[in-house]
Amino acid sequence: MLATLVALVYLTLALPAPAADQGCLACHGQAGMKSDKGKDIYINPAKHAASAHAILGCSDCHTAIKDFPHAAKIAKVQCATCHADEAKAYTGSVHAILGETACATCHGSVHE
Repeated sequence: MLATLVALVYLTLALPAPAADQGCLACHGQAGMKSDKGKDIYINPAKHAASAHAILGCSDCHTAIKDFPHAAKIAKVQCATCHADEAKAYTGSVHAILGETACATCHGSVHE
């Protein structure tokens, strides 16, 4: 069973990103890519493929982006669309003191 799981993870990492994401990764797949404000906007496709969000394509979360090239300022992804229970519980929990980056503090980047 463990060998099968390891093999599936290995094969998943070896797969290229979905065709729909290739346009996004043409820019965001370049190591060191930064926004105009200096924020790291590079996405490592191999790390994303191994993440909890691997089954999602770029436009599944970044729904406001319809065109290429897209505007420099884009709408913030609404994680509560899928994580409604967590978002509701968060505001009344001890984690709220961590602010906007609370989830990433423990769980890491949504892209990895």
